[in-house]
Amino acid sequence: MKRTNVIRLILAMIALGCIGVVGAYIYHFRPLIRASPLKARVTHATFGATEASVYQMLFRPSQIFIEVPETHRDRYSWFAIDLDRKAIGVPNGPRRELYLHQNHDMNLGVNLKSQKIEDTWVIEWDDRSVTFANSKLRIELGMD
Repeated sequence: MKRTNVIRLILAMIALGCIGVVGAYIYHFRPLIRASPLKARVTHATFGATEASVYQMLFRPSQIFIEVPETHRDRYSWFAIDLDRKAIGVPNGPRRELYLHQNHDMNLGVNLKSQKIEDTWVIEWDDRSVTFANSKLRIELGMD
């Protein structure tokens, strides 16, 4: 083999290795991207209503994350919704190292209907929206 071919082969192997490592990292720590067709509205008993940021997990569009605006946060900062299972949970917040991401194999956190949550939540599922509320917060998620 010629020396240039050996160098090209080594460079190609290094490039494939880097792509493999980055791909595995992105697969495990899935980026959260803006969910453009979805809108969330958060209403707080004291502060009124405002729009919230809505994200979905890359390669898993049924996993939705809602970030409650800082002005409306009491106890909850994030909510996670699994549209396939019709489950809503309070997750550990997504992490922001390098990019906003969530570990893809983590569960949605503590289910709102769980006995571990002190609040009583009312959840209403519709064809194009979901609304969940307790005594202080009301979150409405729907399509544009």
